[in-house]
Amino acid sequence: MKIFYSLGLLLLQLNLLFAQKTTEELYQARILKISPVTGKDEAILLLKVIFPNQKFLNVGNKIFLHHPLNEEHKACEGIIEERAPQELLLVVSKWKECLYLTSIRTDYLIPITSPDFAKNQEVVSTLYSKLENKARALEGLIERQTQELHRLIEEADAINLQYAQKKAELDNDWKRQLTELEEKRLRLFKEKIGLEKDKQEVHLNLEKYRAEDPKYSKQQWSLEKSSNFSYKK
Repeated sequence: MKIFYSLGLLLLQLNLLFAQKTTEELYQARILKISPVTGKDEAILLLKVIFPNQKFLNVGNKIFLHHPLNEEHKACEGIIEERAPQELLLVVSKWKECLYLTSIRTDYLIPITSPDFAKNQEVVSTLYSKLENKARALEGLIERQTQELHRLIEEADAINLQYAQKKAELDNDWKRQLTELEEKRLRLFKEKIGLEKDKQEVHLNLEKYRAEDPKYSKQQWSLEKSSNFSYKK
């Protein structure tokens, strides 16, 4: 019976060696820990994934461990149970057969493939392409708005310059008019002082050259009516 079992496994190994080659891209993973599940033909493997874009492997994705003698042929199958940034917790089914075919152990570097990984990358690639198109569209819109903002700023600067020039002209005109008024005021003030001096001289001459009129030669005097004296002119 053991002979037949060994022959069966040998035939299985040969079948794996000469089976149809995978068309999926191969990646490398290092086995950090192996924990066989008690009472089940399963094992939990902790893998360190060391290839680009491994972040697109998701929980529930299928992983194939490939035969160590011929990396192009699948030997074991597992499902991602949990994941970390660079680590995967993989539940491998048919563990006895997998262990016999691959002889994997801790710190073992093994080739892997994942059809889900390829699909995920395709989805991500499509999404990335759409995001790139959207980014370019947004960049174009932002560029146009930036140019419009610059135009508005330049227009505002031109308006400010125009009104600054007008304000300067108004200020100059205002100062000119005030200066003219001040000069006129000073001129009139000097003329007024001169006229007042002339007036004083005229009054002095009037007093100097006044002649008495005979009609009013009598003294004019009076007493207050409250006194007992009469008054006359």
